[in-house]
Amino acid sequence: MKAWNQLPKEDQIAIDNYVKSMEKDFRQKIRVINEKGIAAMYQNGMKEVKMTPAEIDALKKKVIPVWDKFAKKEYYTKDDLNYVKNLLLEFRSKK
Repeated sequence: MKAWNQLPKEDQIAIDNYVKSMEKDFRQKIRVINEKGIAAMYQNGMKEVKMTPAEIDALKKKVIPVWDKFAKKEYYTKDDLNYVKNLLLEFRSKK
């Protein structure tokens, strides 16, 4: 963040706008790549283990506070964390 904060505000805005213009296409390409990777793992013997809803809830309860803790340590901003959380909600609502 120190280097970012040293950039002129207009450069920060230009970079943010450029990144935003690429995000949707990038996410779509990554999802395709991920699906191909998962298919390859299944073809090579990986077995899927389904977690119960209770197991998923227990995992979320342990993981989500870590996200917030990392934001407090400035590994990323709270805005970035909220952005990712919203993307997850969007993605999961389509399933």
